[in-house]
Amino acid sequence: MTLKETHDYIISSYSEGRKHDFSTILNLLEKLGDPQQGKKFIHVAGTNGKGSVCAMLSSVLNAAGYSVGLYTSPHLLKYNDRFKLNGADISDEDLARHISRVKDVEDSANRLSFFQLLTLCAFSYFDEKNPDYIILETGIGGRLDVTNVIESPMVSVITKISVDHADILGHDISEIAAQKSGIVKKNCKTVLYFQDDSLYNETGEVVYGVVEEVCSRLNAVLYCPNDLAVNEVRSDINGTEFSAFCRYFGYNRIKLNIPGKHQIYNACCALTVVEALKDSGVVVLDEAIYEGLSQTKWAGRMEVVSQNPTIILDGAHNPDGIRALFLSLNEYFPNVSITVVFAALKDKQYEEMAEIIATSAACVKNVIATEPSYKKRAETADELVAIFREKFNFVEKSVNIYAETDFEKAEDTAIKITDSNEIICFCGSLYLIGDIRSDFQ
Repeated sequence: MTLKETHDYIISSYSEGRKHDFSTILNLLEKLGDPQQGKKFIHVAGTNGKGSVCAMLSSVLNAAGYSVGLYTSPHLLKYNDRFKLNGADISDEDLARHISRVKDVEDSANRLSFFQLLTLCAFSYFDEKNPDYIILETGIGGRLDVTNVIESPMVSVITKISVDHADILGHDISEIAAQKSGIVKKNCKTVLYFQDDSLYNETGEVVYGVVEEVCSRLNAVLYCPNDLAVNEVRSDINGTEFSAFCRYFGYNRIKLNIPGKHQIYNACCALTVVEALKDSGVVVLDEAIYEGLSQTKWAGRMEVVSQNPTIILDGAHNPDGIRALFLSLNEYFPNVSITVVFAALKDKQYEEMAEIIATSAACVKNVIATEPSYKKRAETADELVAIFREKFNFVEKSVNIYAETDFEKAEDTAIKITDSNEIICFCGSLYLIGDIRSDFQ
């Protein structure tokens, strides 16, 4: 297929495809030569931080001299973003060739869903390239996610869990944790994000209990740094420097170029995974850990793309992510006015996100509600404006609130109404971040 034919085929899977059960997926994989078998997978599920943890692990393993495949979602700029080998996106030629391979084995009258199509493409691509390790991020959930067809990962990783995709996973944290821990396999090592209730909105104990029960039942060794002690040396919009100690590791003055205080704990999750890998005989020297973490890049996460005014892109698209974003913004930019440009999908908790912005974002001056280019699932700008007005009125804060359905016009408006010494923050939807980021390439 040509690149255009490839893109058209991927897009058509939205309307023509459907989600198939594992037996169908395994049958198709068999026709592809079982590309998912015999590989060293690190399988990552969770609500927030999955992508950051995956990127950190990939960078550390690269710095240790290993070749690494990385499959994440969603993409920001193009489909190629989802498939990386040693930090480089899949080529257009390889994407077209491997999508064509999947097309040749799937039933044209009973097509795969969008995410299943891309996941089988990833298995095919990494089978050809044969990296030392493959880091595989789930889509939604874990237990029923198509990535969960793999049999025995080296490590199953569960990052921070909160409510997201509530229409599919529900609002009950224990049920969500059960779905995420569905990636735990018999006798496999499992890493769980640091469970501190003060950082975890009082759900840590519930999550830990669910995952611990699953690991006990499957004889899976659980790594969870509940005794983690962190000393924050520096944290600003340029990155973070910290020291961290627990029963698994101890490191002084680790540097991260990804800003955001929450990234410290994502890094500690990645460090715990490295220790689990070491226990399986993988050699990773301390030098590779320091180098890999300092060189990690992850687009659209508190990413500064312009100055005067400072323009920040953050993919926070659920309440927990929005809370973490504005916690850092309030600390990094005290007493600096912020223009928030916000979009959200219909199935997201945008009312709660708006409430968090109204109550915790101390210096919000303007809010522009907009819609991403992917309008099929987007909430309308008018509906978002009504919600923001309600939330700001309730806390008696005076802000300027605008509706602009076109995201490019929303961007232009934000620049016009924001002084050069102030901040513009785009958030609420990764689709919006992808749209805006393309203007700064």
